[in-house]
Amino acid sequence: MKAVILAAGKGTRMGVLTKDMPKSLLEVNGMPIIVRTLNSLPTYITEVHIVVKYQAKKIIDCIGFTHLGRQIHYHYQDNGSGTAISLYSAKNHLKNEKKFLVLCGDDIYHTNDLIELTSTAPAYGIAKRERKYIEEKTLSHKNGYLESIRIASKEVTVWVGVGAFTLNRNYFNYQHVMNTDNEYSLPHTVAQMKNVKVVEFKNWIQINTPAELLIANDLHNTP
Repeated sequence: MKAVILAAGKGTRMGVLTKDMPKSLLEVNGMPIIVRTLNSLPTYITEVHIVVKYQAKKIIDCIGFTHLGRQIHYHYQDNGSGTAISLYSAKNHLKNEKKFLVLCGDDIYHTNDLIELTSTAPAYGIAKRERKYIEEKTLSHKNGYLESIRIASKEVTVWVGVGAFTLNRNYFNYQHVMNTDNEYSLPHTVAQMKNVKVVEFKNWIQINTPAELLIANDLHNTP
């Protein structure tokens, strides 16, 4: 089974921390986030494709072309913006796959969650969290399947996507969907698909801000 790691973004919300460094290379207790992602992959993942753009050479130099015995392939995101465009950059290596794993390269995942996610396709990893701001996106799901992605209104606790998917070749039959940030969004594109199973992640650590990076360091006392 193949895995795709999306690591093309700049991570502007990290401020000066990503001025000369891709977000995926920021360290949590001495280990780059993307290396933690690679280490969390289930053993049956045999091949990894990493989509790069911002400071791509630094990512390639850090990881190289093999990791834990797996072949690493790189794809440059040239045109357009958004996670849907990033995934499309690796399409030629995925379009015949019965299922493949897709992860963000700048959050931390746990192997057990990924094993459950990859048991079926299509599937979308979700987590419950307290709402931070009024415009935060939330998910609605019913009987274990994704219904929609929308803007939260009065909810205090919301369901959010963790940037992890198990998809199949049918994904590439759908048109990219643009979100409110004028980016082509992978979650919104996936939401068009039928019977998308939702899988609750119990060990996901989101890293969008310097404060969340500090929290991640506190949670990971050892590499």
